[in-house]
Parts: sequence; C-alpha cells; structure tokens
Amino acid sequence: MAKTRKKLTREEKLLKDRVRKRKKYAQIKNDPNLYALQKEKERIRYLARKEKKKILSIKDKSPRSQRKQRRQWRINSQRYQQNKIKKIKLEKMLAENSRPQSDTDDQLNPESPVPDPLMIDQPGPGQNISPHSSNSKNKFRRMRYRYLKILHTLKDRITKLEREKDALRKDIPQKECKSTEKEVETVIKDDRRVRKYKLLQNLPFSRRNKIITVNMKQKIIKQVQSFFEEDKNSSVAAGKREFIKKAGEKKQKRYLTDNLKNLHTRFVNEHFVISYSTFCKYRPFWVVFPKDDRKTCQCKLHSNVNYLIRALKNAKIITETTGTEVINSICCETKRECLERKYGVCASKVLNYQEFQNDEKIAYYQWIVEKKAYTVKDGEQRMKRVTKKKKFEDYPRNVIQKLESNLSIFLKHNLNIMVQYDVIKQLKQNLKDKEIIIHVDFSENFCLKYHEEIRSFHFGGSREPVSLHTGVLYYKDSDTGTLETKSFCTISDCLQNDAAAVWAHICPILKMAQTVVPYKTVHFLSDSPSSQYRNKYIFYMITKLRDLNPSITKVSWNYQESGYGKEAPDGIGAVVKRTADNFVRYGGDVGYFENFWSLVTQNIPNVHFEIITENEIKGKTFPPNLPGFKGTMKVHQVVWAADHKKTIVFRELSCFECENIRNVCNHNKHLGFLHCDSFGEIETDTLVTQHEQNEYPNYNVSVLSIGTSTILNNLDDSDVDLSFDILLPVPGFILCSWVKDFQKTFSI
Repeated sequence: MAKTRKKLTREEKLLKDRVRKRKKYAQIKNDPNLYALQKEKERIRYLARKEKKKILSIKDKSPRSQRKQRRQWRINSQRYQQNKIKKIKLEKMLAENSRPQSDTDDQLNPESPVPDPLMIDQPGPGQNISPHSSNSKNKFRRMRYRYLKILHTLKDRITKLEREKDALRKDIPQKECKSTEKEVETVIKDDRRVRKYKLLQNLPFSRRNKIITVNMKQKIIKQVQSFFEEDKNSSVAAGKREFIKKAGEKKQKRYLTDNLKNLHTRFVNEHFVISYSTFCKYRPFWVVFPKDDRKTCQCKLHSNVNYLIRALKNAKIITETTGTEVINSICCETKRECLERKYGVCASKVLNYQEFQNDEKIAYYQWIVEKKAYTVKDGEQRMKRVTKKKKFEDYPRNVIQKLESNLSIFLKHNLNIMVQYDVIKQLKQNLKDKEIIIHVDFSENFCLKYHEEIRSFHFGGSREPVSLHTGVLYYKDSDTGTLETKSFCTISDCLQNDAAAVWAHICPILKMAQTVVPYKTVHFLSDSPSSQYRNKYIFYMITKLRDLNPSITKVSWNYQESGYGKEAPDGIGAVVKRTADNFVRYGGDVGYFENFWSLVTQNIPNVHFEIITENEIKGKTFPPNLPGFKGTMKVHQVVWAADHKKTIVFRELSCFECENIRNVCNHNKHLGFLHCDSFGEIETDTLVTQHEQNEYPNYNVSVLSIGTSTILNNLDDSDVDLSFDILLPVPGFILCSWVKDFQKTFSI
C-alpha cells in the first residue's frame, strides 16, 4: 500500500515556498550571468512601474509624502552609519584581543590573509597527503588556539553583562517589564495607536473589520452615555456623600428623570436606532434609578431659583445649571462682601445671557402657596393654604426678569447660610467652661407597628404615632479641654409640636445637662419654622428658663436659615426609628408606647431618653397678649441675659463677640430690642436701628404700643413712663398718645 503524504497547512506551504525562493535566488547570485539578467529584469520592471506612476520620484510626491520620504532617508542613513561604527568597533576589539601570545606567533605575518579552515578542501580517501602538510597543520593548530582564546574571552564578557542585566532587571518594577510580544499586541489592540502609526494596512482583513466594529461600538457607547448625562434626562446629586465607585473610578450619582422606556424612545427620535436592550446595557453605572429617600426637606427659595435657572439652561440662554454655579459666575468668592454685592468687582458682575428669540414661551416650575376651599362636616365652607408645585409658561425675557428679581434675595439667603454655619462652628471650637450648646429638632413621627398586621389595621387609622424631639448636647470637658457630645431624645404620645411642646421637651434636657456639666450659659441651635421655634412664645420662654435653673445667666437662641439646620438631630432620629424597624423586621412587635420606650432604652445606651406626657405639654401656658417683634422672620439670634432681664436683643445674624446686650452689635447684625418687663401688658412693634442708637446715645429708645396707639418714649430700668414731657424729637416718627376718652395724633 502506497504511503499517504501528510497534507501541509497554509503556514507550512508558505514557509516551504520562501525557502525555495531563497535557494533559487542564492543560485542566481552565485552565477554572474544569471545575476546580471536578474538585475536587468528588476530594472526594467522598475522603469515600467515608474512610467505608470506607481513609483513616484521625490519631486512628484505631495509635500506630506516628501517629508515622510526624507524622514525615512534620514533614518536609513543613521542606521547605516550606526552599523558602520559598530563594525569598526568590532574589528578593533578583535584586533586588540588577537595579539600573539608566544614567540612563534610573533614570527607569523599578521597582515597575511588567513584562510577559513572550513573553506579548505580536505583530502579524500583516495588522495595522497603531501609530505609538507605538517607545517600547515601546525599553523592551523596555532590559529585555532588563538581564536578559541578570543572566543573564551568574549564568552566571559557576555556572561558578565548578562549578570549585570539580571541585577538591573530586578530593580525595575514588575509592571514595567513588558516583553516585545506583549508590547506589539498592546499596540495592535489599540485602535488609536494603530491609526497614529498607520499600521492598519499591514493588518489582515479580519483584524481591520474587527477594528471598524469596535469603533462603531465605542461611538454608540459614547453617544448613549452623553444622552444619559444630559440634564433633561438625569439630575446630578447634590449631596457630598452621594457618589458611586466601580473599578477604581468614582463618580457623582445622577438620578434618572424618566423611565428607561421613555428615554429609549426619546433617544431613537433624536439620534439613531438601537435596540432597547443595547440602550439599557450601555447606561453608565453612575446614572441610577431614583430611590425612595427623595429630597423632602428642600429649601423653597433654592428650589424655585434652580427651576428658573434650569429652564433658561434648557433654552440655551445661560450656561449655568444650578444656583451654586450662578453664585460662582457673579461672585469672585463666597464671602459676605461678595454676596452682598455692595463693593468691589462683584457689585458690577452680571450673568452672561446668550442671544434668544422672545417669541416662544418656555416652561418652568415653582413652589407656590394657594388658598383652597374645603367643606367641614356641618357643610360650612372654609379656606386653607396649601403648598403645591405648579407649572408656568412665560416668555424668556420675563423669566430672566423673574430670576434677576430673586437673585438678590437668593444671595442674601446663601449669605445667611454661610455666616450661620461659620459662626456656630467657631462657637463649638471656642466653647468656654460652663457653656453648653443644645441642638434640637423635631424628627418625623414614628408610627407604631407589628410584625404581622391585618388589613384593617395596616390601611386604617388605628396606627398610633409617637412624637420624637431629638438633639445633641455640646459641652467642654474641664479635664481634657476637648469638645464632648451627649445625644438625647424626648418621646411623647402627644403629637403637639408648637412652642408649648418645645418648652416641655426642653425642660428635662436642661436638668440632664446640669448633671453632665454645671453650666451658666445656654446656646440653643435649631432650624427656623415659625410654628415651632421662631415666634414670640419662644421669646417669652427664654426669659423663664432661669426659673428652672437659677444658675443660668445668659441664654441665646440661634436659628439656621430656612430649610437648613437639621444635621445631627436627624441622625439621632434615624437611629431610633431604624432600631425599632429592625426589631419589627425580625418578628418583634412595637404596638404600644410602652413597648417602644423599653425597646429604645434597652438597645440604644448612648442616647439619653425622656418621656414627655401630654399633661406636661398642656401645663406650659403663655400670657394672652404677648408682645410681638416686627421683623421676626429676619431674626437669626435672640439673646437674653440675667443682668438685663428686662431686655431681649434681636439680631439679623448670630454674633457671640458682642456680649453686652445693652449695646448695639458692632458687626452690623443688630435688629432691635424688646423690653419684656411687662410681658402680657405691653405690646411692642418696633425696630430700633443702629443709626438711631448712634444719633441719640443718651437714651434707651423704644417704640411702645398700647392698643392701637404708638408712643415714642424714654425708658429706664424702672416702670414705663408714658408722660409727654420727655418725648424725643426723632424725625420720621408719628407720635400717638392714648387717652381714656379720645385719641390725638402728633406729627414731627
């Protein structure tokens, strides 16, 4: 049976063909006639290609090709010179290492050509050896010895260099030790580098098609990513902790503004057609779905201004997207002088509005308060105020005017936020002995629950809520001098959250604080809702805290700007409610107030708990006609001192440097005085400015109101004097006196 030949592969055939061509060309080169014919054929072929313009001379090429050709010539010339220098050095090194080692070697002529021993024909079996061949053998033996010695010397040198190279390789970091094959593979896989070095034509067609496919894929990914990052499709998270990290890359979260199905439809209409699955697959990892923890305590002013800015941004009128970016555009720094825009360069800075057409309306949203009618059980119609988010449409010019009108208020709002945060931070850092800070806030009510609930209980009105008033006590440790904290939470089954409830919740905390550190000065810190903390009832309560603790000499209540100031108390409330939820999640029941109380006191030892009963809240009463202060919504600090207990100071921003409350604040934060000597009888409606105090320094000026009449009077620490003999001629005031039977008005 004939032996079958093994079928060669394509690579083996190519290798065999190359070997055959190489042998044939070697035979041609050995024959001068054939080699001359081969060179003539190549010359004729070159001229034919040159006539067909397949080969261009340097003068016929484009400027770019000329530069490329000349660059290649320079590279070839440099390579030729380097090889020539290497050859000369090698010959010199061989000459230095081939010096004669004996007298016999000196007698040899070094300049005579030495034939290659391998090229000398050896005598065959039938040939006779010449008698004179011994001399030739000796010459070859000496030559062989000399070359072997040179070879041994070079091998030693190579071994030494290899050891040095290994030592150097160990010093190089592992990531930098890249082989040539890996480097080439990296270049081939990198489409940008392949095109940069113009290597695409050297790749096979399969690789070219793969690169084209990869390029198209990258373009699709980039387009989808840009679409998801547009402000109309996703909103960037504002919190400093709202970020996401993946594969070492950290990105700020963006929340989707619509579901993926609608976004895919919008993408196809605006760009090109891709499948829904591909669209979802290429969504960036930092663009996430909105979670349940929505932004439910946002500042109304910030939200409304951001809505206006976003509408103008979508209309491509401005480049800013948030209120913070607007502040950075018109203010050089976030300092008081810049935000007030009264001095320097910031006073003249304006937003850069682009050209726009004022014939099409743009849409924007605003939070507004409206009156809404409702019917009570007896059929009577009543009105209530409701807050809602409403959509408006207006021309761009009107939207710009609305933004500009709110801009000064917005800057003032941010100034108050910044100043209050800085002042409170400095107060904590420089807290003195016998001074405490109490940061309080009402947490969201916790609804009692069971692990298993029937339908009527779960959806009905049988669930009982619990009121939580949380806070943190800050004090200075007298031994270490460091700032210490004590968390607390007062719990009540009474859901009343007014000033009386605040008074009842604060009393046990002041008693607890006295056991922690003996204090004389109390600084309260809270947000500024008018129904809870910033009202005339809290002003009255401040003057009565000394009855609870006679050692109190000074009380200040500091308000953060509207919508801010929760911070640490919110964390306490979250811990308390999360503990109860976890207990229910694992099969427990928290259905009664007593169950909730025992659960939190046993499982949260680091928080001080107190129970506030409904009777304690009802027992906190206020006089019927408490004086109100005109400008209460501007107040951010209320100060009362025991040495001037008849006076309350109101300031626009907190100031802890001006401790004497009888004097006006030297930092332009003063709003007015309230004389509380006759709480319940005298109603004040005044605003004593710093200008008036400087104009009449010898008088304690106040405007007092009894009924509907207004009297400008000189007050001292004694009873109020209502006589007309000491009236001050202050320009711009209308002086009115109340008489039993008639009323008369005087004008100055």
